[in-house]
Amino acid sequence: MKNGAVLLGLIWALISCGGKTMQVGELYVPDLIDNKAKISLSDIFSSITYIPLESSKDIYLNQIDFLLADEGFILVYDRKGNKLLQFNGEGIYMKEFMKSGKGPGEFFQITALDVNNKKEILVLRNGQYLDIIKEDGFLINSISFSAVPQSAKWLTDDVILLLYSFPTYLYNDGYEICFMDKGGKILNKTLKKPTSDIERGRAGRVRCGRNGSEFFYWSHQSDTVYTITKNMKVYPRYILTHDNRHIPVHKYSQTGFQPDLNQKYTVESYHEWGDYIFIFSVYNYQGNRGIINHKLGLRGNVIDDYNEWTEPGLLNTIDGGMSFWPGTNLLDGSIIRALDPIELRESFYHNLKSNLPVNAVKQELLRAELIDSLTLMSNPVLMRVKQ
Repeated sequence: MKNGAVLLGLIWALISCGGKTMQVGELYVPDLIDNKAKISLSDIFSSITYIPLESSKDIYLNQIDFLLADEGFILVYDRKGNKLLQFNGEGIYMKEFMKSGKGPGEFFQITALDVNNKKEILVLRNGQYLDIIKEDGFLINSISFSAVPQSAKWLTDDVILLLYSFPTYLYNDGYEICFMDKGGKILNKTLKKPTSDIERGRAGRVRCGRNGSEFFYWSHQSDTVYTITKNMKVYPRYILTHDNRHIPVHKYSQTGFQPDLNQKYTVESYHEWGDYIFIFSVYNYQGNRGIINHKLGLRGNVIDDYNEWTEPGLLNTIDGGMSFWPGTNLLDGSIIRALDPIELRESFYHNLKSNLPVNAVKQELLRAELIDSLTLMSNPVLMRVKQ
């Protein structure tokens, strides 16, 4: 199956899944490398909201590893600074949500954060515990694990999705996905893997997030994208297909081994939002941001003509700020990500100088209200996009 045009036409294969016939689409990754797609931020999203986080020497954030945002509530985890801080909806600092340490209720590492519609915070910490905490800090429950998940998310307000990515599912009887209630009871396990085939020492990256009423799930160790429904059903939805330039995972994922990327590519991440699919790959030492929208007949590598200016992606043709690539999908359907303040400032003036076509009123408003106040000591700025 070497015909990229045919594959990108989305050939549907019929399979049986739990007695139900499912359609599995094929996504031909090479076309997302070879084809250019003239897509900008304003082609997908209509509005941007910026939230500058309050800055001071006591709450300076080195790097945001996890980010939550709800109405009137922002929670950020800085792994380098070992901080879990709470801000209000306008970015004003409120308090430490949880203290760093090794005592009860404290953390030395956090590997997952999520929030549900009941404003209950899920904190996977210390490689062993999952805490459920109200936004006001009240501890609802603390669950310990013998088989530690790599990540965790709220599937519903009452069910937690646990992800045991390669090789951690070795310690979970070979199951990659589990569902658990808030009391710690395992409700179901799925995606059984042959533990005899698991090699120790490999790394695993996963991308799992909300897309409407369902979740998408992709593992770096797999070329399959799964859909996870709120009634705890998991089924394959897309198969990533390749040409001979692709480096199979087993060739480069072992600890300490670096692949030869000369004229080769690897798939590094997968994301969904609405009808859009975002696939990031590295080809010939260059990053490629591919976008697919089957309903619009859209596919290709988005224009990223200034790699030297921050992270490439969708050029910001709304207000001339930083280019955009998806971060965290929120409960309200918007996407949020943290921006480095100096990169934001540099990108803005680069776009201004290069006469990037934008809304001039919004561009001037962004400069006056935010850009010119950013300094080296500013905390990250949250960028929230929606339709």
